[in-house]
Amino acid sequence: GCNIAVHQACYGIKLIPEGRWLCRLCEANLKAEDVECVLCPLRQHFAFKPTTIARRWVHSACAWWIPGTKFGNLEKMEPIYLNGIIRDRFRLTCYLCGKKKGACLQCSHPACVQSFHVSCARRHFLHSQVIEDATKHVVCRIFCDEHS
Repeated sequence: GCNIAVHQACYGIKLIPEGRWLCRLCEANLKAEDVECVLCPLRQHFAFKPTTIARRWVHSACAWWIPGTKFGNLEKMEPIYLNGIIRDRFRLTCYLCGKKKGACLQCSHPACVQSFHVSCARRHFLHSQVIEDATKHVVCRIFCDEHS
């Protein structure tokens, strides 16, 4: 196995298994170098999950943060449905890496339209928040450098 660390709830692990645990890529006999995240250009091995599109994978973190994704099975947190993502997200250029590949978020500040990949935001330590709103819905917010 690859020995990747994951958050149990985020990755869909209800009970910690006894013995050896394998991530979904290792279960599929794949390596991070063998797949690309549909939502970002980062080739580094973050925890991957399968999508509903054959042989297409996404980083678990990208799936959690990009609006419009949907988890098919909430217990397993997979497969990931991508058809709810607004197509314009795939046309945005990340201001952190300069690439127009995958889908970008935009700064959560109301007056800002700065766009970036989830993985780039993580690597640049952009400020993020996961909060519960007044209606008890989970809201994920992330801000560009200027608004962090």
